[in-house]
Amino acid sequence: MAVFLALVPSAPAVARAPVRSALADYVRARVADSDGDSATALAGYHAASKSFPNDAVLASRLFRQAIMQGDMPRTLETARKLDAQNRLPADARFLLIVDAINHHDDSLAKSHAARLEQESVFGFTGPILRAWLAFGAHEADPFAQLNGPAVDPSFASYYDEHRCLLLLASGKANEGVAMARNLIGSSGEGRAIRLQMLAATALAQAGKRNEALEILAGDDPTLVAARQRLNTGQSFVRPVTTATQGIADLLLRLASDVNRERVTPMALTIARAALLANPTLTESRMFTSGLLAASDQPRLGLTLLPDEAHDVYGATIAILRIQLLEKAGDTVQAVVVAERLARAPDASDEDWTRLADLYSDVGRYQDASDAFQRAIALVEAKSGKDAVPWSYRLLFGGALEKSGDWHAAKAELTEAVRLGPDQPVALNYLGYAQLARRENLEEAEKLIERAATLRPDDPAITDSLGWTYFVRGQHQKAIDTLERAVIAEPAEPTINEHLGDAYWQVGRKIDARYAWNAALVHAEPAEAERLRTKIDRGLTPETTSP
Repeated sequence: MAVFLALVPSAPAVARAPVRSALADYVRARVADSDGDSATALAGYHAASKSFPNDAVLASRLFRQAIMQGDMPRTLETARKLDAQNRLPADARFLLIVDAINHHDDSLAKSHAARLEQESVFGFTGPILRAWLAFGAHEADPFAQLNGPAVDPSFASYYDEHRCLLLLASGKANEGVAMARNLIGSSGEGRAIRLQMLAATALAQAGKRNEALEILAGDDPTLVAARQRLNTGQSFVRPVTTATQGIADLLLRLASDVNRERVTPMALTIARAALLANPTLTESRMFTSGLLAASDQPRLGLTLLPDEAHDVYGATIAILRIQLLEKAGDTVQAVVVAERLARAPDASDEDWTRLADLYSDVGRYQDASDAFQRAIALVEAKSGKDAVPWSYRLLFGGALEKSGDWHAAKAELTEAVRLGPDQPVALNYLGYAQLARRENLEEAEKLIERAATLRPDDPAITDSLGWTYFVRGQHQKAIDTLERAVIAEPAEPTINEHLGDAYWQVGRKIDARYAWNAALVHAEPAEAERLRTKIDRGLTPETTSP
């Protein structure tokens, strides 16, 4: 923004008001940008750009916020300005290609594709783009574009996938399905499912229902749902029949691959281009939604999710909706969606554990323990008692403990340790739960020491070990251990309180109050009251940490 700011002091007096206004818009936008308020940032950058339409830095910021918000008119307008200034990011070229196709300007689309192929790291997509453009324009042999010197063998899987999609789109179902069969085993899970469904759709349209069911084999909920729909004569995925739909598939895969390198802004731009090409593609809507959540914009992500009740990806959409609602702080609504999943006739143990975790998050511990019990019952009914994971027993025991049923909780926690004798989390939980109740102290110490041996750098387990020493009267040993835990996790209130209690016991009262004050910074209300009492009056049996 150096160019923008440099203009302010040199402006004549009569022009200062609008310049100051534009600067204020820009400053507000930058603050909002830093705070994650994308909508305000976009409005501010857009307002400022009216005074400085040729500022490339401002245009770049405006472009990224427009992409975030999904404001395609501003996105495309800004992309054209950046292109005219030779400042267009490589990922943004895809938007201009798709926009040109949408406006039936094949010449412009080809021009942009040629520039992409010559100028950017995405040049390998050029032959695929040209193939789909040729297909859309009904030119002879679009497959010819996928051969020749421009085809980079490093990206052979991309070219093979689009040969397959072009075969299916051209009505060459037998060849396309045969190629899809070869590709499914070597593709990533998401792309494999996409190819399975597209191939199955071609087979179903050709009246080959049994072959379609066979190619949809698998336990993934999407494949199960697709088979159910096929059996009832319903469609489950739209076939790829147009150039923009084919390009949307290309861009979705490309965005996914880019995102693996954690280049989220670039991945988001390409994903938005995929949606511009095919707004109804559920996979693109889900993927873009996830990118927005990763960019701390979960509510924007929620607006993209389709209705799970009418989509073959319904289960996946519902799970993603729960995750986004949680991230947006709407746990209550997340519980509603999770309850709907868990109460479905075909609900799995994962559906019930997901609901139980949410119940725990909102303090509904009795409901959580009931839900964990349902999950365990489903596993036992399907595979037998010994198939229940130790983690389920641990979670069930934790919910029972928090609901106040220590007797039942201890039995489940003990079973978790039996099933997972080398699991530090299970060992520590059972040991600390007994320590807090001042029962079976020798056994508790052995459990926690075992956990600490298995995971010596875990501050929570180190804290448990230090507190074990305190409860058993080894105060100096407790201090040495708890100081290590505080160094590893300096803001954790429980560790600081434990250390303060240990300091007090050896007469280090100033250090004790310092540690208690540190604990007070992030303490929950109940703990805060106990800490204030200790800071004012010192440690007593009644105010010792549990």
